[in-house]
Amino acid sequence: MAGSQPTPRARRPKVSTYYRESRGTWSVRYWEHGRRLEETGYETEDEAEDRADEIRQRLRQGLSGARTPRTIGELIAHWWDTYVTTGSVTRSGRETYQIDAARILATIGLEQAAQPTARFRLWLDELAQSHSPRTANKTLTALSSAYQRALEHDPPLVETNPCRGVKRLPEQVQPMVIPTPRQVVWLERTAPSERAYCLLMIASRCGPRQSELFALEWGHDLGDALHFGQVAERGREIRKSTKTRHSRRVPIPPSVREALDWYANTIPRRRGMLFPSPTDPQRPADRSAWVKVYWYPWRRHAAWHAAAAGEGEHVWGGLLELHWKHLRHHYASRLASARATILQCSRWMGHSSFATTDKRYSFLFDEDEAHVMAAID
Repeated sequence: MAGSQPTPRARRPKVSTYYRESRGTWSVRYWEHGRRLEETGYETEDEAEDRADEIRQRLRQGLSGARTPRTIGELIAHWWDTYVTTGSVTRSGRETYQIDAARILATIGLEQAAQPTARFRLWLDELAQSHSPRTANKTLTALSSAYQRALEHDPPLVETNPCRGVKRLPEQVQPMVIPTPRQVVWLERTAPSERAYCLLMIASRCGPRQSELFALEWGHDLGDALHFGQVAERGREIRKSTKTRHSRRVPIPPSVREALDWYANTIPRRRGMLFPSPTDPQRPADRSAWVKVYWYPWRRHAAWHAAAAGEGEHVWGGLLELHWKHLRHHYASRLASARATILQCSRWMGHSSFATTDKRYSFLFDEDEAHVMAAID
């Protein structure tokens, strides 16, 4: 027909595949809205060609060539499979992450992963209404870790990590509980057994974490020091690494040496675990069960005797509130009173950095300025 215009022919989508020798994988490259986009990480040429055909079909239909947007729940599932269950996380850590993941899935898991940072700020405020700020911040950290894993995947599952821009909520700082020397003395006097007495002496005068204390073996007794290089998990499994991934040698005072020798006289043979399970000498005792069965009655017994002896409420009342982990703080206070340096405290307590020690215990090591100035005059 005269004057009719020819029908414009649809442009063929520009999609191609190629092999990346540096990575040993195939990639798909395509153009959309004047931008060149690329997806990498395909193991075989067939996978890359199938994905290229899918992109061509979507572009011809006027759809985006990108994959279907993922939900936050899918990111959590990917994070769980590639990070939490790979063995790099301890059993107790997995239990904590499981609670965080359940909280995320129940509150925001069905929403699309591509969300602005403002959405997560609002979500954090909503969490803080039903949970403590500390719990809300820990949940946000777990979600940020899931986004980071998805971002580092090849090809990336998301474009950005919007949780990075969310400011954490201020947390109320809990006062540090430091057992007094009198409280520790009453615990020593009322120890129910040689084993409990030895545990107390090591905890209050060497400062190990509870998981490190129950993972001690007889071979870790170096005579004038103890070697801490492994931890006991809740399932009484030994992991050959400490919390900070570094082993350490901690010198022991004569009182701990005497306690160890006294305890050794009650053991038929010095093999295996220093504080073994009652049923298996090659496995550590269940520290959670030990605290419930022995520690709680022990501290009540010590408080009763302290009150009967006329001690003040600050002594026997404080005993009722003590937790086993507070003995680690007592060790730091002993080091400070013995004029040890804060650097020695950091090394012997096994902190990951000096900044951790300085943040927690610097107030114990504050020197009298007049005394210091008089000493260097």
